[in-house]
Amino acid sequence: MFQYANKDKTSLSAKLHEEMEGMRANHVKGSPGWDWFLNQVLTKRTDATCTVEDLDGEEKDLINMSSNTYLGLSCHPEVRQAGQEALEEFGSGVCSSRLIGGNLSLFKDLERKLATFLGKEDSLIYSSGSAANLGIFQVLLGPQDVLLSDKLNHASLIDGMRLSKATKLVYNHLDMKDLEKKLILAEKAKIKMIVTDGAFSMDGQVCPLPEIRRLADKYGAVVLVDDCHGVGVIGKTGRGTEEYHHMEGGADIITANLSKALGGGSGGIIAGSKDLIDLLRRVSRTFVFSSALSPATVACSSKVLDILIRDPAILEKLKRNTMMFRNGMKKAGFEVKGVDHPCCPVMLREDVLTWKVANHLFQNGIFVPWVVVPVSEEGEQKIRVMINAAHSEEQIQKALDLFADAKRKFID
Repeated sequence: MFQYANKDKTSLSAKLHEEMEGMRANHVKGSPGWDWFLNQVLTKRTDATCTVEDLDGEEKDLINMSSNTYLGLSCHPEVRQAGQEALEEFGSGVCSSRLIGGNLSLFKDLERKLATFLGKEDSLIYSSGSAANLGIFQVLLGPQDVLLSDKLNHASLIDGMRLSKATKLVYNHLDMKDLEKKLILAEKAKIKMIVTDGAFSMDGQVCPLPEIRRLADKYGAVVLVDDCHGVGVIGKTGRGTEEYHHMEGGADIITANLSKALGGGSGGIIAGSKDLIDLLRRVSRTFVFSSALSPATVACSSKVLDILIRDPAILEKLKRNTMMFRNGMKKAGFEVKGVDHPCCPVMLREDVLTWKVANHLFQNGIFVPWVVVPVSEEGEQKIRVMINAAHSEEQIQKALDLFADAKRKFID
C-alpha cells in the first residue's frame, strides 16, 4: 500500500516515483535512513563478529549483535562439514518440489528428528518460516471458524491468517482477560484457534502458555504457537516455549524455523499430529508448489540440532551471556523488555535518540539494528540487541560500556 503517492494518480510508474521520493525524504533526522540497512553490506562474518562495508566504502570490524544465531553454531566446523558433504552428494539444489522428485532422505531424517525433539507425532519442513505460516491457516479454517490472534504476532502469522476465510479476533498483547472476552465472543464458532508467538521477536517476551492452554481447554480452542524464537533458545534443553513453562504438549501445533538458532540458513517447520502433517503434505500450497530447500541448508540445520541434543550445556552459556547483558543494562539505568530471553530490546522510545545511540555503538565497534517509526509504534523505538552463545564476556562488556557511554552523552 502506498503511503506517500498521490492516490489520484493512475500511472504505476508515477506512483512508484512519488512513493520512493516520499520514503527517501522521510527518515530520522541526521540519519542515512533506509540506506543504513539496505546499502551497508557484510563482507565477512562469524557468529559473534562481522566486517561491514559502510556507506563511505570503508570496512569496519564489528561485534555482531544483530543476528538471530542464538546458539552461535552457524559457523561451527561440524556444521560447515555437514553442508559441504551434502553439497558434494546432492549438488546445490534438487530443482523441484518435494512431491516431484525432490524428496531427499535428508529431509525425512530431519523431520523425524524435529518431531521427536518437539514432542509431536510428525513435522514438515517448508522453504521458510513465513512459508509455513502462510500455508497452514487456509487449509484448516473456513467461514464458520474463528482465529484469535495476539496483537503483536509476527507479520507472517498475520499474513497467513488473512489468507483464511475464518473470522479474525485480535486480543491485546499478552492480555489473558481480553483473550477470554474474545473467546466468549467466538463461542458459536466450529473451530476456535488461538494463535500466538512463543517468544516475541521484537520484545523479548514469552507468551503465558499455561494460561492460554487453560483458556483453550475451558472454551474448546486449539492452540498454535509460532516458536521461531523459542526452539533452540529457551527451555532447559532448547525445546522452546512448552519446555520453558514445563508443559510439554501445551501447544497443539508448533510452527518454527531453521533460520535462527538451528543454523541460520532458511527453512520453516510445522509440527503436530500425524493427521495434520499428512494433510499439509498434500494440500498446503506453500509446501506443494515450492521448490525444496537446498540439501546443504538442511544438512547444516540437522547437524546443529545434533550438537544441541548432544551438548545442551551450550544453552547455559547462552543464558549466562543473556543475563550478563540484561543485568548490566539494568545497572546502567536502561530499560530492557522481557525477563531472560536473549532478544534484548533496549527501549529508547524516541527516533532521533535511538539513531544516535545505535550510531555511537556502530562507530565504536558494535553492530546492532535500530527500530524506529514506522517499523515500531510511536513510543516503542528500540535498539534490538541479540545475544548469542558465541559472544565472549569481553564482547558483552564492551557493549555495556558503550551503552553507558552513550547514556552519558545523549541521555543524562
